[in-house]
Amino acid sequence: MPEPKTLTQDELATMIGEATGKAIAEQITAATDGLSKRFDEQLAELKKPADKDADAPVITNVKDKVDDDPTGGFAHIADFAMAIVRSGPGRPVDPRLTRAYRAAETENKAFAKAAGTGMEEGTDIYGGFLIPTEFRAELLRNALEASLILSRARMIPVGANRVQIPAVNETSRASNVYGGVTVYWPGELGVKTESKPALAQVELSLKKVIGMAYVSDELLQDSPITLQPLLRDMFSEAIAYEIDEQLINGVGAGRPLGILHAPCLISEAKEAAQVADTIVTENILKMMTRMNGASFGNAVWFAHQNIRPQLAVMSMDVSTAGGTLVYLPAGGLSGAMFDSLMGRPVVYTEHCQTLGDKGDIIFADMRQYLVAQKSSSPTFDMSIHLKFDYDQVAFRLVSRIDGQPWWISALTPKHGSTTVSPFVTLDERA
Repeated sequence: MPEPKTLTQDELATMIGEATGKAIAEQITAATDGLSKRFDEQLAELKKPADKDADAPVITNVKDKVDDDPTGGFAHIADFAMAIVRSGPGRPVDPRLTRAYRAAETENKAFAKAAGTGMEEGTDIYGGFLIPTEFRAELLRNALEASLILSRARMIPVGANRVQIPAVNETSRASNVYGGVTVYWPGELGVKTESKPALAQVELSLKKVIGMAYVSDELLQDSPITLQPLLRDMFSEAIAYEIDEQLINGVGAGRPLGILHAPCLISEAKEAAQVADTIVTENILKMMTRMNGASFGNAVWFAHQNIRPQLAVMSMDVSTAGGTLVYLPAGGLSGAMFDSLMGRPVVYTEHCQTLGDKGDIIFADMRQYLVAQKSSSPTFDMSIHLKFDYDQVAFRLVSRIDGQPWWISALTPKHGSTTVSPFVTLDERA
């Protein structure tokens, strides 16, 4: 007969601990199952239909309000905890937990508080699509049009919040230039008369444009696509896109002053019998003549892409022998277009207005448009502190910028009364 094994003190403590833990777990499970059974029985009893009385009124249109309950159908916090225990691994999930999550999410009561409306795995369009079962570390996104307008402007990096740039206050050259400079051809012993230029100041005060996003820790850790550079690129492109929009259409209140609201803008009128929503050769020729001569070599045509058909068939009559195309396609209509008009490039951009509206085509010298930008701008920052209790990381991109045309007004040339400017558009054709 084998001798009984002598247990050490540690072994004996381990056995007692395991037995005690098992007993406690069995007691907790039994108590939980008992409470759950009692709760289910009481709930079933409450749901039983009452005996109908012949004289009792018939109640219709009854709505189950459990989905509207901010506590999700739980009697108390212990009931909520028991539901979590019963919904452990390998067990069916208590449907009330889903209701409680929805109610807490919408009502901000009972079991949750408001978090940032950020990117997360649980919502497909806000991050869930980046966590597929099988994946390629690639992302298809519609590219915003590249910066076509800001890149052509006269950029002025600044360190302060405001910058004042001198400008010549000149509206006419009928009798002098630069707002007052006069030169003479005096004879011998002729009197010399002094003159001086008239100056003004264009003040640019930096405005702030911001992009911000919240991203859950899980999405940052689990996504095969590195989100930080992706967000930086997306928000940088979005801000550049928005700045281009303002350089054309900005009203100047808290944002740049756009070309279409500039005091020096010339808006060429439509032809007398011109059909609505059209562009004709005469429009282009007259716009070209309103461009300041010194600016012509730098000027480009900005146009909405839906005016392409108008340009493609635009022609100029040449005596009785026929005519020639104004906007000439290469190698016939099947070839690529030159994208030039009267010798100057055509840049298609969705920031121009639609066909027929003022601003659907603009002839502009962007070297006469000033853009002040903070020398340290844009900045891309991240913080784990703002939404720390929600396990969300905040990403923010900030750009500080302002812009407006350098010209104070359109200019009347030496001879003639038709004004010129570095910014010319076509008036509405309704």
